[in-house]
Amino acid sequence: MQLSKNWVKMLTIFVVFLTFSMRFHYGFSHESVKQYSLYLQRRIHIDVSSSIGEVHEFSPSVAVGMGLFSHKWIRYLNHPKLITLVKALGPSYLRMGGTKSDYSHFVDDSTLSDTMSNSAYRDRYRDCSGSMPTAANFKQHLKDVSVYVARDDAIFRVGDFTSFNIIYTASDFDDFMEFVSCSGMKLIFGLNFLERTGQTWNPANTLNLLAHAKQKKYRIDWELGNEPNSYRHSAGVTISPKQLAQGFTKLNDILKEDDWWRESMIYGPDANSMFKAKNRKYLKKFLGFAGEYIGATTFHQYYINSVNATQDNFTDYKILNDLRGLINSVVSVIRQDMKTLPIWIGETSSSYGGGADGLSNSYVAGFMWLDKLGIAAINGIDLVFRQTLIEGHYAMIDNNFDPYPDYWLTLLYKSLVGSTVLNVTVFSASHSDRVRNDGRFRVYAHCTNTHRTDYEDGAVTIYYLNLLPSERSLTIESNGARSPTTAMTYILTSAQGNLTSKQVYLNGKELQMINMHTMPPLTPNTIDLQSEQVILPKTSFGFVVLPDAKAPACSQN
Repeated sequence: MQLSKNWVKMLTIFVVFLTFSMRFHYGFSHESVKQYSLYLQRRIHIDVSSSIGEVHEFSPSVAVGMGLFSHKWIRYLNHPKLITLVKALGPSYLRMGGTKSDYSHFVDDSTLSDTMSNSAYRDRYRDCSGSMPTAANFKQHLKDVSVYVARDDAIFRVGDFTSFNIIYTASDFDDFMEFVSCSGMKLIFGLNFLERTGQTWNPANTLNLLAHAKQKKYRIDWELGNEPNSYRHSAGVTISPKQLAQGFTKLNDILKEDDWWRESMIYGPDANSMFKAKNRKYLKKFLGFAGEYIGATTFHQYYINSVNATQDNFTDYKILNDLRGLINSVVSVIRQDMKTLPIWIGETSSSYGGGADGLSNSYVAGFMWLDKLGIAAINGIDLVFRQTLIEGHYAMIDNNFDPYPDYWLTLLYKSLVGSTVLNVTVFSASHSDRVRNDGRFRVYAHCTNTHRTDYEDGAVTIYYLNLLPSERSLTIESNGARSPTTAMTYILTSAQGNLTSKQVYLNGKELQMINMHTMPPLTPNTIDLQSEQVILPKTSFGFVVLPDAKAPACSQN
């Protein structure tokens, strides 16, 4: 595509506070802006001439826990509804890890893998169409899960994680890998670092797993350990950064010596509590010893404790702003020595401890989630992993395999938001002072994802959060010769304004699967920018695509 000198270089978005019940509809001349400047709260510039960064095409990706093994979910992962939902989120990594990975043990029962009981489950996967469990079996399974979860919750409350003892067999692993294959995701699997001989990681169980996976020709990337800087609290042992690095070095040697595993990546160290300087120091020391052996460095992030979380926490812009400082401090430490190593948030959600029921799995959680994706993208984070896909109150899909609101938000993000990040600058009402994009109304911008949509090169996707109790409107124009003429809006709202609703509406229509094999259309509203404004409802979030922005940063040629 040949770019003319007159292509748009900057998009200007005027955020208008409508003080009257009427809405103005007008063209965008310089005079009209002056005429209505009295009502402007913020002016937002989006620089579309060049990008400020790139995020991984798999971002966001999803995570699951080892509880899928201990809670007997494996045999139900071939449910057609779940496979349909997970495939829709691709391309993506699937991380299997978490606290329980350090208390998990592989048992090779491959001599039993051809028994009728095991092969029957695998047969259901062969065409990836899935199969329905009987109603009675699934009902009993959900009862059993409630018992397992109550047991695990008690362990978490006590804080003695050594009570976990998870056994997963070769046939369990094969069933899980069939799910991974059918879902189209790329697996990152967490290995047990607490299997030790003295002060040294013992890879014997890992070698058994590697041998089985190689025999089955599985392609897998790996993590080793989970939140090792907190082992003293969680496991009663202290692992130094050097000891941790020695384990990673040994794992790297094992993989590189085997032709099948030579291309597999290792990610880590999945450190947590990065708001503490001592933990950032731990991460820095680890990278000094083992940074050359990992494909990306990972850390975990949560905003609040699930035990005392409130609805107001989820819309508190000050709590949301904590992430910006946290990321900047982590990135700064890593970049001192590792200039180009990708940085991933390897596990994250709203509140730690399994999520807050009625909050982490409701509409209101979307404010934290969408803002996190925006802040991460503009501050040097390559990829974000959402905890979790299923299980827990912060899951995106419930135990009946019905999507929570954050699933639909993630699907829209993956569909509309491309990898190229654009710079957004916010100015005050007087248009003279630059202000931070960290208040109760926030805007982020990327090039549009043209791989998953019919939008063409040059399109721009804006995503926003309106935490305010009143609507806002956007007036969009450019300082170049051509202003966008059309906006396609994807506005997500809650049921009847109830922020703790577990239903979500796209442009006023509830999002639901058509059937267990078919996703609903994600249909936008079309706004003629020459005669209309984009209206953003109170306490809402969503996406605005400018298909004819013709942004140079978003044009491949």
